[in-house]
Amino acid sequence: MSSVGPSEFQAAGEKIAAAEAAATKAGAALREAEARRDQVAHRIGALAKERGMIIARRAGGDNQPDDAAKVSLLDADLEGLHRMQADAAATLALANSAAETAKRGVAHARERLEYAEAQRALALLSTHADELGALLHATIAKITVIEARWAQSKTWMPRRELVDAVRKAALAAGGW
Repeated sequence: MSSVGPSEFQAAGEKIAAAEAAATKAGAALREAEARRDQVAHRIGALAKERGMIIARRAGGDNQPDDAAKVSLLDADLEGLHRMQADAAATLALANSAAETAKRGVAHARERLEYAEAQRALALLSTHADELGALLHATIAKITVIEARWAQSKTWMPRRELVDAVRKAALAAGGW
């Protein structure tokens, strides 16, 4: 079993920090793209409303001498805004994709840290289990010597759960 040292934890922490910084930057770009989209949509709505009011007024018989020029100007502005809206939508799609990628990067970096922590715990627990095994082996040897010396029958037997757990662990590790 490989041991995970402080440098692996530091590297994992640095990767999380870098991923979170990238996610923060991507989130800011996403919010900016959403704001730009909303700004263009608001402006389109305002100009379309103004154009509609002129058309409705004219339909009601109230014609102003500069209506045609205003409608033409509004149409040109709306055409330009629709192009801007398409650009804003494309920018938003890219920003959204970047933000999602950054979120996955953070999740992956955190998962790598959890993995490093699990590897460290396994190394420590394996060492502890070996130490307990050695202590149990020495204890059983002492019990056996005392029982043999005093011609006693077996006074201690491991619990079934312990035997089963040791057997399962040995089989899982390819032993026995």
